[in-house]
Amino acid sequence: MTIKLTFEFDGISDAATFLVKNTDVAPAKLVDDPKDVQDETPEPKITKKQRGKRAPKKEALQKKLDDAAELTENDCRTKLQEVVTAKGIKTAKEILKAYKASRIPELKSNQYADFIQACEGVLD
Repeated sequence: MTIKLTFEFDGISDAATFLVKNTDVAPAKLVDDPKDVQDETPEPKITKKQRGKRAPKKEALQKKLDDAAELTENDCRTKLQEVVTAKGIKTAKEILKAYKASRIPELKSNQYADFIQACEGVLD
């Protein structure tokens, strides 16, 4: 069963007063400009399951970089995930954009080594 209620108030202070009186919600600090509100939401924790497989050790990766023919799309994906975890999605998208790609599958196989080195450069 779903119950929907709609309330109309003359202003924010009336709505806040109503909510404080009629719920267990603590009074919120009212601000004049919504731009003054800062997001205090904590960063979500990433579980091992969400993270997936561990990235290869640096030595193993360096060996693959030396023999670029062995690099795979998955190596690029793993390295880009490290960038997302360490530096954020915006940085990861910028690296992809530098290679004229919006997703890992759009990379050409001859770009894999340079792409992984670019990711390493951001992580150092």
